Amino acid sequence: MTRRRPADARRGSALVMVIWTIAVLSIMVVSFAVEAKLQTAANVYMRERVHMDHLVEAGRVLAEMVIATHQSVPDYSEDEDIDKLLEDDRWLQEKRQLKQTGSSATIGPIVVDEKIDETLLSSLSSRGISSESELEGRGSVTVQIESVGGGDGGGPKFNINNLYPKGNPHYAEIWENILYWAGVPEDDHAYFMNAWIDWRDDDDVKMGDYGDNSNEGGEKQYYEDLCEENEEEVYKPRNGPIPDLKELAKLGPFREHPGLLTGGVYNPEAKEEDQIVVSNITEVLTVFGGDKININLASKEVLMCIPGIRSTDDPEDPEDADLISQAIIDWRSGIDKDGNAVDLEEEETGTLIKDWSKLKEITSDEIGNEAQEYIGYTGGQGDGALYRITITAESMGMKHVVKAKATIKESRPVYLEWAEDP
Repeated sequence: MTRRRPADARRGSALVMVIWTIAVLSIMVVSFAVEAKLQTAANVYMRERVHMDHLVEAGRVLAEMVIATHQSVPDYSEDEDIDKLLEDDRWLQEKRQLKQTGSSATIGPIVVDEKIDETLLSSLSSRGISSESELEGRGSVTVQIESVGGGDGGGPKFNINNLYPKGNPHYAEIWENILYWAGVPEDDHAYFMNAWIDWRDDDDVKMGDYGDNSNEGGEKQYYEDLCEENEEEVYKPRNGPIPDLKELAKLGPFREHPGLLTGGVYNPEAKEEDQIVVSNITEVLTVFGGDKININLASKEVLMCIPGIRSTDDPEDPEDADLISQAIIDWRSGIDKDGNAVDLEEEETGTLIKDWSKLKEITSDEIGNEAQEYIGYTGGQGDGALYRITITAESMGMKHVVKAKATIKESRPVYLEWAEDP
């Protein structure tokens, strides 16, 4: 029997130690390499985040510049020198787009390795971006601006916060038309209107100002009782403007008939043959804007709720409203009242409806004169005008999106909402 020599055993132990040492060192080297790689990636990410913030800030300044000055740009003229005008104002076309359509304008994408506009760079310097090199070389920024009415112009939907006695003298006619359009039974109209009035007005007096039954509203005590009955956390009427249409779900009649906020069956508890299908009223309502509806932006559903388009003598009958609204939609789509393509060479403003006489022509004089009080032909103008702004910054595969709402106050944009990567 051969015995292992002590020297061989020592050599074997040494070899194992060497292998373990090499393995441990390899793991350490790999760990250091991975950590260094992660640290480098983190540094690149942080650097790019700062760069993206600069891009967003550039977009913000650009949006404010266009919003604040677009109403003062000259209208199109056949003998204009467009090159000279663009030399004086690089953003002329975008400003005109927002002014003339009253709808929206898209700026960019602006690739920042292009020469940056001196006016924009000057504005950025006051925001902490001191040199062109902080932006130049990579990435892009795109700005979308949408007019949502307010001020002296019109919006695409009815501002529900104005639809009460102190907000709009015609609130009752508008509410009636909206509820008729949605398919709500006439007997329930006062219930919805009074509940809304008591939620929106600035007092705690349960008295709804519409309809014969003044008890159909709902103030603080009503909601306390309702919540206790359903074992819910107690809430009370806002007694002011609501920030979101989702809040309507708290009102008594909307709790009973939630289908009105989504579209669907109004009375699911009824027998199938007695069930009523209603439309989603949030399609025609918003929480921003003024009293007028922009005839160039409004959907067919909104148009059908305007008094004068919907018959004031027989608002329950939608036939005339459907025909008038469709004529307006067709014109905006390039089809005239005879079914022919609009001759754009003969139309100074294309398919943009610019005034009441043009609107009457488009609708073959079928539109009622009372509609004039409710209609605007441009987007928001002046103090109180409202805009939605979307800023999209992109760089090295990263994207940073900001969605904001702004209004004009003393000729300057003021932000109402600012949400990053919503």
